[in-house]
Amino acid sequence: MKNYKPNQMIIPLRISLLDDHPAITDSYSNCISCMTHCENFKVSCFNTIEDFYDTLSNQYNPDIIFLDLSMPSYLKEKIEDGFHLAKILRKKFPAIKIIILTMHTSPLYIYDVIEKIRPEAFLIKSDADANEIIKTFEMVLAKKRYYSKTAECVLENVSKHAFCHDEINRNILLMTSERYTSKEISEKLQISTSTIEKRTAMIKQILNIEGQNNKTLIEILKKSNLM
Repeated sequence: MKNYKPNQMIIPLRISLLDDHPAITDSYSNCISCMTHCENFKVSCFNTIEDFYDTLSNQYNPDIIFLDLSMPSYLKEKIEDGFHLAKILRKKFPAIKIIILTMHTSPLYIYDVIEKIRPEAFLIKSDADANEIIKTFEMVLAKKRYYSKTAECVLENVSKHAFCHDEINRNILLMTSERYTSKEISEKLQISTSTIEKRTAMIKQILNIEGQNNKTLIEILKKSNLM
């Protein structure tokens, strides 16, 4: 007890919960409140990117954020969604530990998010019951990375396909699955349409569907559990 200081202030762990559904942030908050020493946590709930982002500063920020990827955009700051926000946080505030929760189940999308963000934890919401939330939180507090069972399976499967390791390939395939044209993809990624067509043709060759249209490509990717 010789290090004990009677008047020493205990700084609470700052936790931000960000989801556009209040019932979800409330449920996360309830899970955290059930944990031991929860009196040392300061939990703040946010239901818009705007409300959360406008609280950020260079000095006082959350230690941990639970973040939904599918948040409505914050037009003033040109933040498109929760995924875009996570990329901003990683760049500007790298000390914030990011726990991602999402309804997205597209393996290639999940792989892309993990590769770009490297979150401390990643949960598919269908996996995230109260026990899983608490386990995830405890793992992050212990400075251990944690991905839910579904996310781990996704990483294992997608990583087997070398063409998925390339960020441009992933972006092309994801946008193609959303029915963007080559011209639209070109404008979005700032690469030539010929580059897009060459890369798409290369992927089709790898999958043994040379000459097939993009609809067939996406169908094959879905059958391979990549989409």
